[in-house]
Amino acid sequence: MSATVILAVGDVVPDTDRTTKFPESEKIQYLKISDINAEVLRWRRPLMIISPLMCNSFDSLELAVKLQELGYTGKFRVLAPNVANPNMILKEIASQAPSIDIEIMSS
Repeated sequence: MSATVILAVGDVVPDTDRTTKFPESEKIQYLKISDINAEVLRWRRPLMIISPLMCNSFDSLELAVKLQELGYTGKFRVLAPNVANPNMILKEIASQAPSIDIEIMSS
């Protein structure tokens, strides 16, 4: 089995000069929400899953619920820059996915 350190889940967009660049690494795998399933979690054994608070195709609550249903109990970090009340967001997501270790990463 392969072990990816981080699964980054979000919308896949074409690489242009205006898109956010993330580091290329063997330890990060970029996936769409539709790619997340029990087999991927079992095969990749992620130490952490990261996702933006909102994407065009899903939000972090939707992903957290899906991860919970798939039996994931690891770290889930939500990237939410410039939100007024990250604790309110954390409480809402954690209420729907209580077995996941969730943190809101805001600036």
